[in-house]
Amino acid sequence: MVNRVSLALPWLGAAAGAWLLARGSNRRSAGLVTLGASLGMGLARWQLQRLVTEDIAYDLQATLGDIQLRSYPAQVWAETVVENATWSDTLSEGFGRLAGYLFGANAAKERLTMSAPVLTTLANGAGTNQIMTRTVAFVMPADRALASLPAPEDPRVRLRAVPERRVAVLAFRGNYASDLPSERRQELIVRLADAGFLTRGSAYFAGYDPPSTLPPLRRNEIMIELADI
Repeated sequence: MVNRVSLALPWLGAAAGAWLLARGSNRRSAGLVTLGASLGMGLARWQLQRLVTEDIAYDLQATLGDIQLRSYPAQVWAETVVENATWSDTLSEGFGRLAGYLFGANAAKERLTMSAPVLTTLANGAGTNQIMTRTVAFVMPADRALASLPAPEDPRVRLRAVPERRVAVLAFRGNYASDLPSERRQELIVRLADAGFLTRGSAYFAGYDPPSTLPPLRRNEIMIELADI
C-alpha cells in the first residue's frame, strides 16, 4: 500500500498543479508550488525506492565497530544461476529472471511481494569484474512457506528453503558496479578472522537500490555466514 501511494502522489500532485495553473494567474503561484512539490516527491521516490520496499527481518545480536552480527530466521529464496557473465550482466540478467517470477511468470500467475535486498554471490579471491558464474537470489515474503509458493515458469529459477543462520554484515555506499564489493568482502573476512570468527560459504553482495540511484545514496552490504563454534 505504501509503495502504491508513493507512486501515485507525484502524479496526483502534478495533475493538481496543472489544474491550478489552468485556473488563471491568481492561482499561478499555488500551481507552481504544487508542481515543484510533486517533482520533489517523484525524485525522492526514484532515488529512495528502498524506503517503500519491504526489508528482510533480522535480529541484531552484536557489533564489531561498523560490522553487524545478525540472526536471520528461516527463509525461502528464489535463486537463479547466471553463467559466465560479467558482474553487471549478472546483476541485470539475474534480477530480470527473478523479477519475472515475482511479477507473474509462475504456475499460479501470482504477483508476489518484492523485498530488499537482492543477493548475489561473491566468490573468494575473485574480483567483481571477472567473467564467472554467480547466483542471484530474492528472499520470498516471510509469511510464505516453500510449499505455498507457485512453481517458477522459468526453469533457470528455483525455490530453496534456507535455515536460520547468523551472518556478519559490513555496510558501505558507492558504486557497486566497481571493485568496491570485492574490496569490502576482503575487508570483512580479514576483520572477522582477526576477531576470532569462523565463516562458511561464499559471501553475498546485498543491494538495496536500483542502478538509477546515485552512488552516495545507495545502501550496499556484504554478508557472510558465521560458522557454529
